[in-house]
Amino acid sequence: RVVMGACPFTGMPLQRSFDPFGTDGPWWHKDRTFTPEEPAAPSTFRTLLGALDLRGRAPAEAADVVLAGPGAPFVVPALLGLPGMAAVISRLELATGDLAYPVAYFSRERLAPASLHQHWTRPELWFDNPDGSRGWTVANDTWDFELAPWIEKGQLFWIRPGDPDARVLGRDSGERCPYAGLPGERLFQVLGDGQVELEDAPDGSAPEPFEQP
Repeated sequence: RVVMGACPFTGMPLQRSFDPFGTDGPWWHKDRTFTPEEPAAPSTFRTLLGALDLRGRAPAEAADVVLAGPGAPFVVPALLGLPGMAAVISRLELATGDLAYPVAYFSRERLAPASLHQHWTRPELWFDNPDGSRGWTVANDTWDFELAPWIEKGQLFWIRPGDPDARVLGRDSGERCPYAGLPGERLFQVLGDGQVELEDAPDGSAPEPFEQP
């Protein structure tokens, strides 16, 4: 379990399971058959998205399908449009040399699960309804790689790469965000059979869940 962010309201760290050794591990697989046991998250945590920069390499180890997302940090405007929502970007280094950019979303407001987004690498989001039934959704919300405006709005924060204290910084820190303006693939990266297939980025249209990669 590693720190993938921290609440921008309380500073409480967000710890999640993660495989830093390469995309051949089942943590990355679209069709993994287990659900990792996760540490307790901050009460404000809502969802975790992410990007994976392969830095030009072919992921030879990725035999199974991996929904890696884009190759550069991004935000989802639809999520940041929900009441009280803010996002925090951090960075994790893989043994393969890849750079992962978790983007964790937090809000003090109660939000309907169906308004949220499937987690990073997951094809859909499952949730419990108030009546005890199970529901699911697939979000197709657009990405925004222009981070500076969201920082200025006070909705986007960051943790310095390698900061052991996972301190949340923002527009009032006097520092430049190290994740703004980074290069990287802007299309959706689907890994498998040792290769990368590039698919269209989400366009905000109604999703077709049974046609997802």
